[in-house]
Amino acid sequence: MLQGFHVSSESYTYGSNDIVKDVVLWKRMKLNASILVAATAAWMLMEVYQFNFLTVISWVAIFVVASIFLYANMLKLLGKEPLNLSRLELAEETAPSMANTVRAWIEEAIRWLFCVSTEEDYPVFVGVMAGLWSLSYVGSCMDLLTFIYIGILAGMSLPVTYIENEGQDQEIHGMVEGEIQEVLRDY
Repeated sequence: MLQGFHVSSESYTYGSNDIVKDVVLWKRMKLNASILVAATAAWMLMEVYQFNFLTVISWVAIFVVASIFLYANMLKLLGKEPLNLSRLELAEETAPSMANTVRAWIEEAIRWLFCVSTEEDYPVFVGVMAGLWSLSYVGSCMDLLTFIYIGILAGMSLPVTYIENEGQDQEIHGMVEGEIQEVLRDY
């Protein structure tokens, strides 16, 4: 299942997605802690205290605008030059490239669904149907925000747990694979 998921200190290379690797492998503890705190705070505000998403976003925007306002005025009081943010803009190519990326992901998902549906690979079809049914059942038990929160927690903790216990995982994987082969041989 996770055959290609081996990350060691030797294979850790610096590239364009260093921050993602650092977060997944818990190499930047402060960033990881802030992500967990932000996710937990958002989940608590939305689920426990029943705040509306638009309300929370408005409060965050108010906080950001007030902070920038205070920062700029403090710089003026200290006699320093305030930051010039008037030239802050997104490049014209950014929006179309993001839209093309999302469109490509959607097309790939639709292509994959048709491929699974039309090919006569019954174990894959049954696995996909079981996975979609499981997702439907989980969706009926919780809302999207809780599901995303659990996904964030699992996505940040499972890779590190896997790497720390890789030897035990390989032993268990070998035992289970041997048991499956034994059962299949009997039939």
